[in-house]
Amino acid sequence: MDWYPLWNSLRIALISCAAVFFLGIFAAYYIAKLPRVLKGVLDVVLTLPMVLPPTVVGYFLLLLFGAKRPLGLFFLEHFGVKLVMNWYSAIFASIVVAFPLMYRTARGAFESFDETLAWSAQTLGLSNTWIFWRVRMPYCRQGILAGTVLAFARALGEYGATSMIAGYTPGKTATIAASAAWALALSAFLQATGSVPLAWWIPCMAAAVGIQYLYLWVTRTISLLEAGYVCARAFVLAELAASAEWQLHCFLWPQRSGADGLSLLLLVVVYGGVFGCIWVLEHKHKSPKGHIVISGKAALVAVVMAVMAFAVSNLLFLGDREVDMSVYCIRTLVDFCGVLILTIQHEQLREAALHSELAAMD
Repeated sequence: MDWYPLWNSLRIALISCAAVFFLGIFAAYYIAKLPRVLKGVLDVVLTLPMVLPPTVVGYFLLLLFGAKRPLGLFFLEHFGVKLVMNWYSAIFASIVVAFPLMYRTARGAFESFDETLAWSAQTLGLSNTWIFWRVRMPYCRQGILAGTVLAFARALGEYGATSMIAGYTPGKTATIAASAAWALALSAFLQATGSVPLAWWIPCMAAAVGIQYLYLWVTRTISLLEAGYVCARAFVLAELAASAEWQLHCFLWPQRSGADGLSLLLLVVVYGGVFGCIWVLEHKHKSPKGHIVISGKAALVAVVMAVMAFAVSNLLFLGDREVDMSVYCIRTLVDFCGVLILTIQHEQLREAALHSELAAMD
């Protein structure tokens, strides 16, 4: 599993949150003391990123930090630092979109502060700095904490602006928000095409597999060949989980709908059990440090097995004849054989990769 998107998102969110924490408190504290008209003008300017579409914010950041723009060109020529299309470029976008949340929450907390407490502290000869950190901040801590949490969550989930200024490169600028966007697009497509005429069923399935293939290739540091191999294995495994779940559903309570509570519980248990068993099997033995080399032959075998499993397990339902439990058993058995063959093949590839590493060490 590639943990880089999570690690990259966390460091971007933490750095952005730390910057927004001090910038938001500073702006909120001093703007709260300004006249109403000036305060309103600054409110509009500083909260604008909160109402603008994230892609528009990203476009304006590109105009500011682009390699051919004055600011970006200055840093590139004098410091050799490119401000866009790097992992730290996302920090600029996260700061901009998270700042309004911290600013507005902190300003509301400061405006609710009882100034008589500060005046009482001044009569004791205490400095404004001491009063701010020891009196005002503790009094407003709930609002400050709420703003910090909101800013962190906003920075962690930012997608539009960060994609514009940092791009999406697996292993370099990938974030969990971008990876989740791909997964959401695939889920929406599957949900939208859940009930289609038979003539459109196979094209829709092919499109869904194509989206899954692109998702794996874009969000992982793997080649097109490796993405095809992983996609084929995942497809056959999903076929097995779907076959087993539907067979159990028809055996246990054929009169219940798929949206029933017990049916949904069965779906979660079966899918979790199938995918959990494969996860345990693959992590039971030692894995090579690098990528497992996927040959063209191995990828072709996986794709052929996926096509055969799909054809045999689904073509049985074509026609007007009544479907009985024997058909479900055949379908599940075919999918199980496909998963078994691909699992054995993957174990052979893993062992070959381990032998290659040992030979290289010798």
